[in-house]
Amino acid sequence: MRLKIFAGRKALPDPPPPPPEPSPLDVFVKPDSLAINKARQDHLATLGLDLSNKTVLEVGAGIGLHTQFFIDGGCAVTITDGDPANVAAIRKRYPDHDVRSLDLDLALDAESLGRFDIVYC
Repeated sequence: MRLKIFAGRKALPDPPPPPPEPSPLDVFVKPDSLAINKARQDHLATLGLDLSNKTVLEVGAGIGLHTQFFIDGGCAVTITDGDPANVAAIRKRYPDHDVRSLDLDLALDAESLGRFDIVYC
């Protein structure tokens, strides 16, 4: 008899998957962070700098959200950050550019980086 009671019931659907874990990189794309980045780039644009064919060392690039500004200006950019997760994100975003791990808390031979027209941090 007991089987007959449950025979007409439909199985419950599977519960939805849990939301993805937040990424430590999410901090770079929060609205406040993006607004600050836009303000900085807008300010740089008002300076009227001749960026064409300049070499740029971008120090502490995060995930490279300012990098495109210099690329669009015609610069060759060396993109650096000290956090391996950030460096991995930059390499994914800019696979054809010079991306390096640079931890400024460690001793550094600055000459090994090369010479640059602009250092941006």
